[in-house]
Amino acid sequence: GDGPTVGEAMSAHRDNDMMSFTGSLRGGSAVMKGSAPTAKKVTLELGGNSPNIIFADADLEKAVRGGVAHCMENTGQSCNAPTRMIVERVVYNEAISIATDEAQKTAVGSPRDNGIHIGPLVSQAQYDKVQGLIEIGLAEGARCVAGGSGRPEGVNRGYFARPTVFADVSNDMRIAREEVFGPVLAMIPFDDGEEEAIQIANQTDYGLAAYLHTSAPEKGNRV
Repeated sequence: GDGPTVGEAMSAHRDNDMMSFTGSLRGGSAVMKGSAPTAKKVTLELGGNSPNIIFADADLEKAVRGGVAHCMENTGQSCNAPTRMIVERVVYNEAISIATDEAQKTAVGSPRDNGIHIGPLVSQAQYDKVQGLIEIGLAEGARCVAGGSGRPEGVNRGYFARPTVFADVSNDMRIAREEVFGPVLAMIPFDDGEEEAIQIANQTDYGLAAYLHTSAPEKGNRV
């Protein structure tokens, strides 16, 4: 059933000891309010725009290709997707080249077909949202190095989006501030070591997940 009907009834019901909800901030707030009179335990997962810090001493090929694949899988519709790739400046241009290649290799096709590819977005509303944010990214000055707006080449219908990579993104851009929930990666450079990387990573309203890549275990533990 739908949230306003079934979700509200479950939240308010005295025989339910706990509510777990995955979805929007608005929906999570409604679950908390509905659960408050009976003092239920509540666990919420309300989205993300998770940072993926890549230091220059990491295995760059593995880190970047893995980061792109993780971002694109499930057509980007994963709450914990590493959608902001924060890369140390000295390897930033190389990382862009690797990410571009990996995104261009990401096939898009029908879920009915066998093979390694991603499928369509879940609905017209989600397709429109993703397309709108891609256009906003372009308008705000992000550099599109793979993909872009519209459907993949050869596809003329359905909610299929192009695997997209933006370079030269800053945290004040909407594609870095909002949860796109589509196959869209934002790449952000950093210059001044761990502290700047951490600062960029933490400049978000979300706190669901974070990732980092380094060959130095002590650095990884510090960060």
